[in-house]
Parts: sequence; structure tokens; C-alpha cells
Amino acid sequence: MPKHLLISIVLISFMVSSCSSQEDRFEKKIMDCAYLNMENGEKLKISIVEFETMLIEDGLLLNKKGESYIKLLENVSSFKKFKNVPSKKFEYEWNLDDTNCNSKSLEINLEEIDDSKFKSTSSLELSVFTKIHLKNSFNSYIKPKHHIELSSYADSLTTILDYTDFELDYYKLYVFKLINLLSLSNELKDKFFEGDFIPKYNLDNAFIINIDENNRIFIANDQVNPKELGVRVSEYLSSEKSKSKFILNHHKNSILLTKIVVKSVLEEEIKLHRENLAIDKHYTEFDLLNEQQKLEIEKTYPLIIIE
Repeated sequence: MPKHLLISIVLISFMVSSCSSQEDRFEKKIMDCAYLNMENGEKLKISIVEFETMLIEDGLLLNKKGESYIKLLENVSSFKKFKNVPSKKFEYEWNLDDTNCNSKSLEINLEEIDDSKFKSTSSLELSVFTKIHLKNSFNSYIKPKHHIELSSYADSLTTILDYTDFELDYYKLYVFKLINLLSLSNELKDKFFEGDFIPKYNLDNAFIINIDENNRIFIANDQVNPKELGVRVSEYLSSEKSKSKFILNHHKNSILLTKIVVKSVLEEEIKLHRENLAIDKHYTEFDLLNEQQKLEIEKTYPLIIIE
């Protein structure tokens, strides 16, 4: 057999084997299950792609390959500053345990996995050690008090995972949460980013909402309750349409619940305007539109919240 033909066969075999290995991994099975069974599971899948693309545009990732994620984590662990603060946070919250999409329900026996192979790229399953270590590491740093903690967490990720792991959505989510935490406070931003956040949007005519230390909601100098906020937001959306955008400022001593309430009002009003436009223009509900029609409606009433 010619030497070049033999090499080609070996390379093809390796590529097929690698793809098969990734397809068989339990983390992919869990995420595929989640996309099918979670409420808004398809939205989670799209959100991952969009956030990854944004990280590339903002310069935190070089590309979508696993090596790029490793490099990002190495930069965090060594305090090498990124040039730009992420344009937005990864907002989607998920809990795979609530969807029956976990190793137990999928009949994946983690106890039978050889822990000695936890760092091997040829292993089709992640070891119990790695899974527990990863969960405990993240729980330890979910509310960081200091930049050293985030650096240590990033280092732990690169210690127990390799580039093939970060080609799976399951582990990209851990990196996304870490990135959210990097800009949690001005102190952390100073440690991990070179400059101030420069918005991509023209903020002229933006709808500005302020939450004070007593959790009161203000539009300009007017204090409003959630119902009054909804009325003002509706009027603004009707006027500005595609130019609409919201700036949400909150005092460091305000509670998270107040911000959640405000964002819920914004999302509900935008949803209502999209629904009305869908009926006026296409004579059907927004959820029944095709993807192109939905995109057109969303451009008319975009959801842009800048914090």
C-alpha cells in the first residue's frame, strides 16, 4: 500500500474516532436532553452560540475552539488583563436537575468510571472525581470576595479539564458564569480588564431606570412602582420602537429582587409589543411565526438592557 494512502487512512480514522468520542460523552447527552426538555431549551442553545460569538467579537476568545477557552482561563489565572469588558452578561439561568437531564435519569453510571483516566482525552466519560471537583470548585467561587478566588477557580478548571472538554456546551457554561463574575464589581474589573466599558449602542434617548439603596425605582426624578413603570415603558416603546434601549442603574446596597422585578417589567412590555405587532402584521401569535418573521419583529422591538 502506498505510504501516502496509509497516512490518509490513519488520519481519517483518527478524525472519525475523535468525533465519535465527543458524540458519546455523557455531557453532550445531558445537554442534548436539556435542549429538548427544558422550558426554552432551544433558547439556551441559541444563547450559548450568541454569547460565544460576542466573546470573540469583544476579544476575550480568539475563536470557538477548546484551546481558545483554555487560553482565556490561563489569562484569568495569571491576571493578564483583557482589553474589553464583555458587552453583556450571560443572562440565561439553568438547572439541569429540574429537567431529568442528568447522569442518573440518562442511566449513566458514573461510579464505574476509572478515576485514573479523568485527564485523558480518550476517555468517553468524565470521572466522578472531576465532576465533584468541578461542582465544589464552582460553589466555592460563585460569590467571590476577592480576585484571587476567581483566579484560583480558573486555574482549577484548566487543571481538571482540557481543550476537548471546552468544545462541549456543558463546560462552556462554567466559563460563561466565570466571565459574568469578572465584571461583578469595579474592583474586579480593574483586576481583569484594561479599560472602562464602552457601550456599542448610541445611548441618546435611552430609557434610564435607577434603583436606590432603599430599593425605590426612579425614572428621572419620579419614583414609580412596577405597574407605573410598565405604563411608562409601554409609551416609550411605542415612540422609539427599534431605537429603544434601557439603562438600568442600581445602588450597590439594593437587593437583587428589585432588579429582577424591573427587568421582568421590561421583558413583559417588550413581549406584549412584539405580540401585538405579530398579530397586526401577520395575523397570528409571535410564537407561531417563522424564524425570519420573528427576527423582523425583534428588530422592531429589541431587548437591550445595559447595566
